[in-house]
Amino acid sequence: MEEDLKREEERVRKDAEENAAIAEEGASEDRVNVLFRAESPLSEKQAHALADYTSRKTVPILSAFIFLACAILSVFGFLDGDLVYGIALLVCGAAVAVVMLFVLPAVMRKNTVKSLIYRGAVNTFTVSGEQMEVITRQNGSVVSSMQVPVASLAKVVDFKGSLLLYFNGAQACIVETDGFSVGTAESFLGFCASRGVRVIKISSKNK
Repeated sequence: MEEDLKREEERVRKDAEENAAIAEEGASEDRVNVLFRAESPLSEKQAHALADYTSRKTVPILSAFIFLACAILSVFGFLDGDLVYGIALLVCGAAVAVVMLFVLPAVMRKNTVKSLIYRGAVNTFTVSGEQMEVITRQNGSVVSSMQVPVASLAKVVDFKGSLLLYFNGAQACIVETDGFSVGTAESFLGFCASRGVRVIKISSKNK
């Protein structure tokens, strides 16, 4: 009876060792297949980076358009001999344009923060082979996940310490450049470029 019990214990021990070895082999294989991994919280910092990148071109263009429109209208005032009307339009256009340059970016920041559906959640970004997976967790639960080929990205922007991964013209995933635990932000940018993805780097001088 004791011998049977010992044989059973030995069999269970061997099975456990084999299972552990298989699990370790699978984990090692997963680690090899994962090319890049990063975690980034969904916070105001990431929202501000996204808003600032969006506003850095649109706001100056819109401000210039408003000033130009006022300048054109002021010409009619000058042609009619109404200098007060013409000058007033020029001054008004310049004032509105300057105010927009400072106010609109702040408004866009505020609206972008408000638009964060899972504020305070954490994005886990993983690239295995040619596939990219983004899992959003909040309070330990998965609230969102998506998987797309890296080559399908519209563009990747390196801006203000964040990588903005655009799936289309508007939808973007934000990954902090210092949040990589596997690979680096720089090597990921090179990986994307080699897959035909448009990579935009904005130097600190232009941030």
